[in-house]
Amino acid sequence: MARSRSRESLNSSSSSAVSDIHVPSSMLDATPQPMRILVRRARRGLAVGIAPEPVLEGSGGTYFLRDAQRTKVAVFKPADEEPYAENNPRGYVATKGEGSETTTTTTSLREGIRPGESCLREVAAYLLDHGGFSGVPMTTLADARHPAFNSNGARMETAAKVGSCQQFVNAECSMDDLSPSKIDVDEVHKIAILDIRIMNADRNAANLLCRRRQDNSLELVPIDHGFCLRAAADVAWFDWCWLDWPQLKEPLSKKSKDYILNLDIEADVRLLEDNLRIGKESLDYFRASCKLLQAGVQAGWSLYDIAFLCSRQDSAGLIPSPFEKMYNKAKQLSAPTTENERWHYTAASHALEHQLAISMTSPSINPTDTVHRSYSNVDFGSIFFPTTGNTDSFDPAPPVIMSESDSSSGTGEVELILEDQREYEEYWCSSNFLHWACIFGASGDQNASSNSYLDVNFFSNR
Repeated sequence: MARSRSRESLNSSSSSAVSDIHVPSSMLDATPQPMRILVRRARRGLAVGIAPEPVLEGSGGTYFLRDAQRTKVAVFKPADEEPYAENNPRGYVATKGEGSETTTTTTSLREGIRPGESCLREVAAYLLDHGGFSGVPMTTLADARHPAFNSNGARMETAAKVGSCQQFVNAECSMDDLSPSKIDVDEVHKIAILDIRIMNADRNAANLLCRRRQDNSLELVPIDHGFCLRAAADVAWFDWCWLDWPQLKEPLSKKSKDYILNLDIEADVRLLEDNLRIGKESLDYFRASCKLLQAGVQAGWSLYDIAFLCSRQDSAGLIPSPFEKMYNKAKQLSAPTTENERWHYTAASHALEHQLAISMTSPSINPTDTVHRSYSNVDFGSIFFPTTGNTDSFDPAPPVIMSESDSSSGTGEVELILEDQREYEEYWCSSNFLHWACIFGASGDQNASSNSYLDVNFFSNR
């Protein structure tokens, strides 16, 4: 009997040495207590010998984790098993270049994200879903090890893997199995709001789970957010399964409007930087998409109108969207004005606002006004929707030049003064930006969004 107990203890110790999962200390503060409990339950399941169960679908390695009672509690996606990562189990493996000893890391299923970064995006989607508005399941980063994880022969021993760990959702089906007519308007809107914010490039019907509430209504649960928050905005119409659903053209509820307008974009940026170290280019696109969403809601647009501007509409998804074009043009303008020492980014911001307000009285810019050296001083709220006027014949008045006069003050303030008007006019005309920006995009509903003017000065916040 004693020998039997000793053997069982030895086996348990050996099993725990090669199988384990835990939340790293750096993610504890961002991980809710119920999720920590689920991870501990999965850990006990591994400890008693219940192996991770590979999921057959998908382009990367995905595993169901069970607790000691064999109940599914979590879904683990290792970073090194993502498409074109070294241990991908689906054949999406980076190959060595000719004459090279290392594998390439630039290959990816979608532009703007590198192999091994999708797990961070899974966590980001949850962190950005404030108050569970869109229903993203609890997600965190985890370190896990088990012999069942794929290795492609890269390692001879069981090594720890970093990946996303998400709460398992027990759903009846996915939207692959249902007609959109069965879903309430608010349910569709909450998904569209999330996908526009994070520019999700993988919202197919299989990534929307459906489960029934106690009142027999259907709830949508969004999963698989590995291709969001990329350093690209090439989302096409076919990336958003909900884009042609009739609910999208319905008016937003007060709850949805309030949620969108109360989003603190800069606080979200800091959240992503501090917890996940999301790259600058990805954060710039995130700022832009969120600002476009808020501006559209303030102007009374439907989610369809906003999504139309954010997505490529040609059959192959190759022609940049109006959103991409505006971003690129604004980037071209903001870079020289903020990188050169002559113009402060706030000057470029105010000049853009002044020029885009062509159909209404623009607030005059006083040369003696002062601005603070911080993001908060930039006015992101202006959006203009003239009811009359021909944008093709738009001939803007020359902008006012504003430059730093004294940046040595301890208060960090600078004066905006008139200086070298002719030089600035030549610079402005050569950029050829303003005329394009003022013709920014009509969506498919011409009555709703033709002759629309969007204040893009937030792009100069770089």
